[in-house]
Amino acid sequence: MAVSKTRDERAGWLRDHLEGRAVLSGTGQPGAVESRLLLGVLLRGAARQEAGLELSEFEARMVDSLEHWLDREEVDSFGRIYSEVAEKRGLAGVFPQAVTGLALAEPYTEETFRKDLAQVPDMSQRSDVQVVDLAKGGQDAIAAPNERGGSRYSTTIVTSSDAVPAAAPGPTRIQARRLECVQDTDEATSDEIYFAVATASDLGHKRQVRTQEYGSFDTGDNRHISSDPFFDGRYNKTITLSIAAWEADDSGSGFYNEMDKKLPLIADALWNAAVALEPYPVGQWESLAEWIKVGSMITTIINWLIDALRNDDDFIEERTIVLDHAAIEKYKRDANLSWWWFRGDGARYRFYLNVWDPS
Repeated sequence: MAVSKTRDERAGWLRDHLEGRAVLSGTGQPGAVESRLLLGVLLRGAARQEAGLELSEFEARMVDSLEHWLDREEVDSFGRIYSEVAEKRGLAGVFPQAVTGLALAEPYTEETFRKDLAQVPDMSQRSDVQVVDLAKGGQDAIAAPNERGGSRYSTTIVTSSDAVPAAAPGPTRIQARRLECVQDTDEATSDEIYFAVATASDLGHKRQVRTQEYGSFDTGDNRHISSDPFFDGRYNKTITLSIAAWEADDSGSGFYNEMDKKLPLIADALWNAAVALEPYPVGQWESLAEWIKVGSMITTIINWLIDALRNDDDFIEERTIVLDHAAIEKYKRDANLSWWWFRGDGARYRFYLNVWDPS
């Protein structure tokens, strides 16, 4: 049964992570510590706020978003715990030197981040990261991350080497279409599954959706998915999605309320990622390396947020998906392209999305 943590439990959970008694997914992957750069900036920003220091705009965007989940007093308590652990034990090996080596009095700005990002080592060889070119293999090239040796959290960046349409991006809607159970779990009862989704574009259009539960799922079953659009707005270069698949249990309303609080925070994190990617042109391989780094950092924050909520028996998999302009337009032209694998506890699901221009 999935249950949400109490305030005291969240404090203990944070200490466990900062003191090395608990680890996030992706530990042991190339650039594992560096992938926690933005998470470190977030918690360090909370520490600066708790100390009464003025936050940079970059820090404030991140720290303010925590209040979707926690009240101001608890955000400050997170910052206090960060400062206590940093003073007593140090945080080397938890967060990169770019965070831990900066005096608390010094603000962390967007300019600082861009300089630090250039120093982050290549992350393209991580098994929880995948770059897909729809013009070379199409959607079939997208694997379930844990089939590739990755974790239950992953980053997939989708582009297309076809010429990017010259026209400015128009209104875009992304909506679930259907769910196919390719292989159900080994449990005696039928599977019950639902999705928690947050999306954002680089123009700041954001949405959060938790679908209804779809029960009695067995191998070979197909279900039409009826939900609000996952995204409905405009973009300039990118739309980013976080789609987490969960198996429904007898969790109480408190668990779902806690999940619903986190979805706007995840949407804010996706938007922050899109803003961070703004200087890196679409369709250039040199830029793609930076996209991979930022995508991995945002996936780490999402991992951290879900870890504060989840029970291993209920969580299936989370996918962070970054779509560039060429990929979005390609999906609009071919509705059969956009489907995604989700896999966990022996089960395999194929989740189909529609991407189109609603105007």
